[in-house]
Parts: sequence; C-alpha cells; structure tokens
Amino acid sequence: MDTNLEHALTKLARGSIMRIEGRQGRAVAVFRGLVWITQDGDARDVIVADGQSFTLDRPGLAIVQALRDSDLLMIEKGGAARDVKPPQPARAYAVHAKARALRAQALGDIARRLASWPRRWSTPQAA
Repeated sequence: MDTNLEHALTKLARGSIMRIEGRQGRAVAVFRGLVWITQDGDARDVIVADGQSFTLDRPGLAIVQALRDSDLLMIEKGGAARDVKPPQPARAYAVHAKARALRAQALGDIARRLASWPRRWSTPQAA
C-alpha cells in the first residue's frame, strides 16, 4: 500500500485499510475502484466509486477500506497538503493524463457492458 502524500495517486489493494487521523476537510477522490469510508462518531457508511469524492466532515479517525483495487487522491482543504511540496508542472500533467486515461477506461468498460446486454426490449413479443 502506497500512502505517501508526495505521490499523486495512492494505490489501495482490495481489502486494504488506510487510517486518516484528525483530518477534517481532507477529501478522498477515487479515480478507479470502490472504497468504503467511515469516520469516528459518525453512523454513516460512505461508499465512494470511480469519479466520486467525499470530504471528511468530522475530526478524529477516519478509515478507508478498498472494496476493489483502487487509485485514490487525497486532497487537503484549500489545496495541497501543507506538509507536501507543491507538484511540479510535469508531475501535475502526469496526474491529469493518468486521470483522463482512467476515466476513458471506465467509460469504455461501461460501453462494453451496455453492448453485451440482451436486446430483448427491442424485439417485438409474440402475443
């Protein structure tokens, strides 16, 4: 598991857990995969999928568990994390290119699934 904030994307393998301590205002953006997020003192279970994000709205411990292999981006309130150097232009471009590639892959997967569905709704039914 790669949870170093200096890396643009955090890879979280299915079943892996990431602890986030006291970071109210930090957002978890999922580029690929599916994660479950729970926060200390919060009865909600939050599921975040491809292309979605969730902002931690409570102080204290938050747990992120990958329900599928996932690529995440941790975003600090107001921009980059204070303890991380700002990304270099080339690195920012690489993150943007990777995000576009993951989005294109997800859209392609959806299109393939739709194309494989049975066409029974378009075939007239005999009475």
